Amino acid sequence: MCDGIVIDGHVIRNLKSELIVKSGMVYSLVSWITSNCGIAVNDYIVTHWEQHCGSRARNLLFWEWYFDELYNKRTIHFIRVKRLNGRSWRKFQAKFKIPVDPFIRTAIECADSTSEPRYILAEDMYLYDAEAKARDPNTQENIRENRAGPICKYLEKTLNIIVGTPKHCKEYFEIDKGICSCNSLNNINCPRVSMS
Repeated sequence: MCDGIVIDGHVIRNLKSELIVKSGMVYSLVSWITSNCGIAVNDYIVTHWEQHCGSRARNLLFWEWYFDELYNKRTIHFIRVKRLNGRSWRKFQAKFKIPVDPFIRTAIECADSTSEPRYILAEDMYLYDAEAKARDPNTQENIRENRAGPICKYLEKTLNIIVGTPKHCKEYFEIDKGICSCNSLNNINCPRVSMS
């Protein structure tokens, strides 16, 4: 199994209601991810999920799912994060006008600390185009769906980290084809990882 995919709290909050009926786009996507790649997290990411999904006391079903995946199925992987250089991060932050947001940095660091598949499943505009956060919702959606933002392009070009929406993730990993080909074979590298 791969190190896992980083999932933004904006996406994971959609899982809350879908867990009740055990269906829906995010539920299907996350089910495929946990069966094939796993989910990469660290403490900041879990805190971000809690901000978007509610506390353990307020959203028992979601947190039961989380702890089952973490302890019983072992499909949620805590990643030892290698920190990005502070000076490099500040330059990156200034260049793309990213506000101080610990989740954005930790999501990038977590994905950068995985060997494969190096993917962030996200709806947060700060992972696509921070300046577009003030634009109309249709423009934002277009940027996300086309992965047209300068931040996601930069991450792919420089760190080999793909940032994508649920729709992109479904297409990128060819989820409709079923189980990932490298999941059933030993010592096979993820076919979605750039070897550059």
